[in-house]
Amino acid sequence: MTQIKNLPFYRLKHNESLDDVSKKFNVSLNSLKFYNMVENFEEGDVVFFPQYSSNVYIVKPADTIKSIAKKLSLTESELMAKAKTNKLFIGQRIEY
Repeated sequence: MTQIKNLPFYRLKHNESLDDVSKKFNVSLNSLKFYNMVENFEEGDVVFFPQYSSNVYIVKPADTIKSIAKKLSLTESELMAKAKTNKLFIGQRIEY
């Protein structure tokens, strides 16, 4: 079984459902829907997995610098220093 900690996201293949992905990686379907803030996925869509490590944050589609900083109890400047970049992108791993 794939370790989710090492797999922050997964791209859906042809004829693959979110339910298939939840079973394949042993993650609840509801947690995938909640974490991704989407009900339905289609081929090629990227599914982000909940990260259970307390020192890594994975940037999700609806995230902003301000919202992530607030979640992590950091200032925006501190967050960007930890991200080691001045721009964030979906799927980016930020160690804090």
